[in-house]
Parts: sequence; C-alpha cells; structure tokens
Amino acid sequence: MIRSFLFFLIACTFLAGCSNSGKEYFTDKSCDFKILFPSEPSVSDRTITFPFGSFTGKKFSLETTSGLNKSYSVTCIELPANIVHSDSMNLLPQLFALTQVDYLNQIGEGGLLNTWIRNINKYPGREFVWSNPKTGDSYTRRVFYVKNKLYLLEVAYSSANQHNMEIVSFLNSFKLLNKDINPHPEPAPVVPSKKFSISFPGTPITRRQVLPGANGPIYLVAEMYQVSTDTQSDEFGNFAYGVNYTDFGKDSITNSSKELQKEFIYDSSINNPMIQNGGEVISYTESTIDGNWCIEMKALVMQGRIEMLTKTFFKDHYLYQVLVLSSPDKSENDAAKKFMESFHHK
Repeated sequence: MIRSFLFFLIACTFLAGCSNSGKEYFTDKSCDFKILFPSEPSVSDRTITFPFGSFTGKKFSLETTSGLNKSYSVTCIELPANIVHSDSMNLLPQLFALTQVDYLNQIGEGGLLNTWIRNINKYPGREFVWSNPKTGDSYTRRVFYVKNKLYLLEVAYSSANQHNMEIVSFLNSFKLLNKDINPHPEPAPVVPSKKFSISFPGTPITRRQVLPGANGPIYLVAEMYQVSTDTQSDEFGNFAYGVNYTDFGKDSITNSSKELQKEFIYDSSINNPMIQNGGEVISYTESTIDGNWCIEMKALVMQGRIEMLTKTFFKDHYLYQVLVLSSPDKSENDAAKKFMESFHHK
C-alpha cells in the first residue's frame, strides 16, 4: 500500500514536469523573468496602491476557456529601494500581506485557505490560496520580492478544480533571468506536526498561515470544525470548535522562565485581533488542560455577537490554543467542556 502511494506521488511529480514539455518560455527582459504561459499573454499596465504610495508596473495575463484554469497572470512592479528591501525581515510580512488586500476586501478573511513560504533564488516569497464560496472561484497567488522588484503570479480556477496540476506547473515554471542567489535568505520554518488528539463534533478543516516571529516567519496551523456556514449554532449554542498551534522552535520563549511564558501567553490572548477589533475581554484566569498550566479566557468578539472561550498553553516548544465559539453567555456548556477535556498531547 505504501509503495503504491509513493509510486503515485512520483508519477504525479513526473507528469507535472512532463506537462511543460513542448512549451516555449515567455520572456520579458525588462522585468527579468521567464515563465511558461499556455499561449502568448497580453501586456498591460497595472497600478497597485499601498499605504506608502501607488506604483505602476507591467501585467502579463492570459484568459482561457480551455483547460482546467480560467486565467494566468504575472505582474512586475518596481518599488523605491528606500521603502523595503528583500532583506528587510521585519517589513516583508507587512508587504506580502498588503499585496492581498484586494482579495481580503472582496472575499473576507474566511476566504484565505492557506499561506505558504516560498522563495526564488533564495529571495523571499509567499503563496496565498483564496476561495470565494459565493462565486465558486479560487485563486492561487505567489508573491516574490527580489531586491526591490515585486512579482505577483496568479492562477484563477473553479474551486472544483483546485487540485489540478496545471496550477503548480505554471507557478513552478517562473524563473529569474538573473541567476544571482540571495546571500541573506529568509529563515525557513518547519510546518508544525500534529502531536495531539482531540474529539471534534464533526470533520474539521485544516488551514495553514504564516505569521511574523521574533526570529523570522512561523507557521500557524488551525484545525476548525464549523457547525454551519450560515452562522447557525448547534443545540448547545456553539458555532465552532478549534485548535490553533505553532512550533516556536527550541531556541525561543519556550526556554524562558515560567513567568515570562505566562506573560507571553497572557499578552497573546489579550492581543488577539478578534478582541482588538471591537471585542471585549470578559474574564481570564489560570487553569489546566491535559495536566498543563494554561490561561483560560472568555471574551466577546465580532462586535459582541460571539463569545469565545480559549485555553492557551505551552507544551514542549509548541504553543496551543483550544477554543470554542458560542452565542453570548453560552460558552460554558457541556459540549464545550467535553471538547476541551478531550485534548490529549501525544
């Protein structure tokens, strides 16, 4: 069985490479790249507005009615060198996030399915996967920042075709004409492994996001079971059950004193964006979960429409947050308690 599965993965990789055979690279020397479009793209100007100004560059795009995808594009914009550089580790996460404001406004935060760390010639990049449930369309966008050139690669497709190999084939064909390797690459974190078990009321959805850390980017994994997509709760008054976790690494806050760890957990809980944006902390106290010390917090989020109950704690060098979203004044119910108590670290 395992051998068959490995053969399948090898075959998929082989086919993905073969799918580009016979195609010719589209090249633009002024933007210093080449890529395998299915056919000749059109060229137009594209302006992107940031908080620090508006900048215009070239957009190479191709819309198609054949194949599994709806469109392909590459945008190249040169930013002033004094704003941000590809070695600016503290500013890069903000820059990458700003390139996604258009979809954030169109679809909302719930439309961002996954974020991955990517690089080209060791220059930093991100991959964002978006899905719009109202239209049934999805988008995979890779963003690279090379010195002061910003590249945005995108494939649009029907959500039903989200796993087709032509998406990765196009994105992976992107090459820089200049072969220089970045001497100061962004640190590459590992995706956290699942080291726990918990009893969800239904099948959870797993999402991965990239967050800025003290020593470079880190991955946050969120497993969430949502009762309904129509803001309906279950019989206990709960909307969703979830676990967030991230690997801080061995050389991190996890090696600090217990008091510093407690302070970190407290600050992380209180400074949750859901609370900062129109929310309110109801209560917080020291508690336990699976024999581990934790901070238990109750707060109103979403302008007071939802009550959030969380337990946040360190285990080894992992930070965990177990949570339940409920109707106001209903978070302390049997289902929420049972869910919290079912968490067991392996």
